[in-house]
Amino acid sequence: MFQKQLSRFFTFTIVLIGFTGCAQSSVDSTEAAKRWDARYEHCTDIARANTTDFPDNAWFDSLTVESKKSVIGYLYNYNQRICTAEQTEQLRSAIEYDNNSELNSYYEEILTPLDVTFADRLQGIEKSEILKIQAQYSEPFSIRHVLTQLELYPKR
Repeated sequence: MFQKQLSRFFTFTIVLIGFTGCAQSSVDSTEAAKRWDARYEHCTDIARANTTDFPDNAWFDSLTVESKKSVIGYLYNYNQRICTAEQTEQLRSAIEYDNNSELNSYYEEILTPLDVTFADRLQGIEKSEILKIQAQYSEPFSIRHVLTQLELYPKR
């Protein structure tokens, strides 16, 4: 009887150790950072190539020039973050697991929620309206094209 319980205990322990290994990051933080950088570069290439015009939207048209720029900046970053979401979570997990404060500082802006980063710039702007536009314009996009199209690009 004791031997049977001991056998179950060892089996349980081995299974538990296996699951614990699965919970740990499969790559170290340096490798996760390289993967994130590569994915970000890929998403940026998509954005550069995407010169689809910004959708017509009465709510957006009613905003001030500065608010329009903030909304476009938010959408650009939102779409980039969707494109890099998997690699960002791997990076966050690996940095936490490795306790890599250097990479944590370097990628701090990327790891900070977008709503926190844009809180001041979007004050008084209805996020639900931004998300309606995002549903129509959900791919990484050329911010330069959009700013030029909407005549918001700085004049030289």
